[in-house]
Amino acid sequence: MSTLTSTPTTHRVSLPHLLHAEWIKAATVNATRWTTAVTLALAAFFAGTVLLVIGVAPLEGEDPSALILENFGERPALSVLSFTFAVVPALVALLGLLLVSGERGTGTLAVTLAAVPRRTPVLVAKLLLSAAAGFVVGLLAAGVTIAVVQPGLAGIGLGDGLWTAVGAQVVLGGAVSSAAIAVLGTALGSLFRNTAGAAGAVLSLLLIAPVILPMIPVIGSPLSQVLPTSAAAALSQPIDTVGGGTLLTGGLILAAWVAVSAVVATVLWKRRDI
Repeated sequence: MSTLTSTPTTHRVSLPHLLHAEWIKAATVNATRWTTAVTLALAAFFAGTVLLVIGVAPLEGEDPSALILENFGERPALSVLSFTFAVVPALVALLGLLLVSGERGTGTLAVTLAAVPRRTPVLVAKLLLSAAAGFVVGLLAAGVTIAVVQPGLAGIGLGDGLWTAVGAQVVLGGAVSSAAIAVLGTALGSLFRNTAGAAGAVLSLLLIAPVILPMIPVIGSPLSQVLPTSAAAALSQPIDTVGGGTLLTGGLILAAWVAVSAVVATVLWKRRDI
């Protein structure tokens, strides 16, 4: 009489499956929706200030075109876009942070790792999703800014500077920087056990450090130039104004921040208890 033995089947979860699962989790969490909505609302608000100048200037006896040129330069649409990408990184970073810290806070991360014991693919999926989300939110922020400000600028004869190759470079550069900042938020968020601590660290790096570092004599100003916010802002500047070297330097600095944070996050993610 023979004995039948069964061998358990091991199912390897592929990266596309992990990405799909991470997308479902991110799309169904209210915090990510609200963060995205606030980011786009902030972009619309700053673009709306330009329309306010255009609308109020004639009432004060001022020429709106002259005021816009004085405050935003000869290509005001590009200046507004660059400013938008300079003010949204903190919110984009929080969006990336929530992709990992929110799950850890609710305890669902333990369920994920029970289904996928290998931790590295899970973190890689989160980082890739964060990059994609940051890029899309960056494009949406640019779209909202253009939709709000462009009609007003076109009405006073200043809407021509946007639809050029340089305009496309500003939009794409801003979207890429948003993607990188989102990845940085996810990587840093994975280092903390609670959302509050992670948010504090990320916001300190992006909002407080750029203010404090320049106050330090001698070394403060050079150090502030290698912060991720400074590098991200460089990518959304017109290349014919700042030069290709500035964009390349900013891109390399931002890539270094992303690479180092991702490597550190991966090492600690594998070793630490969840």
